[in-house]
Amino acid sequence: MPRTPIELNYHILGQHYPLPLDSNAGVCKTRDAILLCATLLFAQKGYDGVSVGELARHIGIKPASLYNHFQSKEDLWKAVVLHTEQMYNLYFDLLNAELCQTENFAQALEIIFREPKLMENHFTCFAFNLILSEQLRDESAWEVMSGVFLEKSIRILVAGFDRCIQHGSVRPFHTRPIAILILNTVLNAVCMEAQRLMGRQTPYDPMTLMSDLQTALTQLLIGE
Repeated sequence: MPRTPIELNYHILGQHYPLPLDSNAGVCKTRDAILLCATLLFAQKGYDGVSVGELARHIGIKPASLYNHFQSKEDLWKAVVLHTEQMYNLYFDLLNAELCQTENFAQALEIIFREPKLMENHFTCFAFNLILSEQLRDESAWEVMSGVFLEKSIRILVAGFDRCIQHGSVRPFHTRPIAILILNTVLNAVCMEAQRLMGRQTPYDPMTLMSDLQTALTQLLIGE
């Protein structure tokens, strides 16, 4: 039974990647297309579950053509991890820039939850799940997980919350545990969205969960 292609939005921070996931939907031979297809397949099957031949078939090129862009599967893997790291670093830098512009706690929460609740960037769901699934196997994936998704993101949220406390828009609270709670909720939502895009049933609606958490934090900490 033929598999239904996943329709994804590839709008990534101002760039567009019109990459088909089934070989009959069209042919895209750029280096970016190879990176994106590799990310999606590695996320779904794991590094060891994907062959160079399968990658080439999904993109619509011959394996030899893939080697024109990447010397080996391991070389391609390193490029995929680096691409994901750069993409998410840029996302968190933009988030930090926005948080630095507000001293209002309710507005800070709105900024933090805005994009995750929209979940318009489907590709990033798979990119995160790739890092999450491969972090035990691969040291570079763990470095991205710990350095970007954990340390950097928590640092940004804590700094934003501390700024709001200093300016009196919210009662004092322990910012790090709240930052970790928000981060865990958002990252879990990203995982659930990837599952949904794969056509799988999820035990709850992550968008509702994020909205409920935002409302609860607003009520608990500023009484609105």
